[in-house]
Amino acid sequence: MFKMKNILGTLMLIAFFNPVQALSQEDDAFQTEPVKKVRRKVKRRAKTSSSSLNNVSPKKVDVQSLEKKYWAPKSGKFKVIQNRTYTKTKKFHLSILPSLMLNEEYSEGFGLVAGLGYYFNDRWGLEGEFQYMSLEDNELQDAVVDLSGFVDGSRTTNYIGLTGKFMPLYAKMSWLGSRIVYFDLSFGVSLGLMNYQPRRVSGTVSAGNAVTDDLGDPQNAIALGFEISQSFYLSKHLLIRADYKQRFFNEQVYQGSGSAVSTPTDGVPALIEKEERIQDSISLNLGLTYIF
Repeated sequence: MFKMKNILGTLMLIAFFNPVQALSQEDDAFQTEPVKKVRRKVKRRAKTSSSSLNNVSPKKVDVQSLEKKYWAPKSGKFKVIQNRTYTKTKKFHLSILPSLMLNEEYSEGFGLVAGLGYYFNDRWGLEGEFQYMSLEDNELQDAVVDLSGFVDGSRTTNYIGLTGKFMPLYAKMSWLGSRIVYFDLSFGVSLGLMNYQPRRVSGTVSAGNAVTDDLGDPQNAIALGFEISQSFYLSKHLLIRADYKQRFFNEQVYQGSGSAVSTPTDGVPALIEKEERIQDSISLNLGLTYIF
């Protein structure tokens, strides 16, 4: 400590004394203080500064608040990860998602998903959903009808089911450098019931005489599927949600109007099973989720 004081004193002496000497040489009228007196002043200043530094008490750090913000407790230990700003644990949610229907064999159009779910924790959840489809003929169907004279198929009408959700990713990102946006990514496996309407289109589309017949009553089949969902937090209650959903089901294709089909008195063609095939329904969904 004594050596440090001497070094500090020497540096300060040089800093203070050299300008005084320089000014004395340039101006004969300028009178400097005796060197010994200057040195005593410098030593007193250095001693005072050192004493002040020694008396400064370090600022207390609230360790508990840091642990709560940056580490998540688990089984008495701490994981090195920032704690969640938004949590879903033991909360219900309601989602409304307009849909763009893809991969329908002879149809195209839109849909609407309504979902009600519950989060057991920030990793696992369960959601019940209903999806309505509003579809119309696509260009492929028109081309096939013009080529072969008919198309036997079906059109999905709605789906109802349950989805188990796993959410492994929760993170945040910077939005144009002006705002922090929190988001999570989830994967889901679904089981439900797909409803569809067997139908036949016959005639010639280009000639304007194509006829569409619904074949009997709507049918249904067990559907298995999966989804990938991305949610962006606007607040602790409101989220923007984007989904990819794909569902597989066993579709019965029925033979349509013709000599092999009997027509009941109600004018609806009878059902004659033609073939069975695996079909899938794909949708892209974008909407809002409210957590309460």
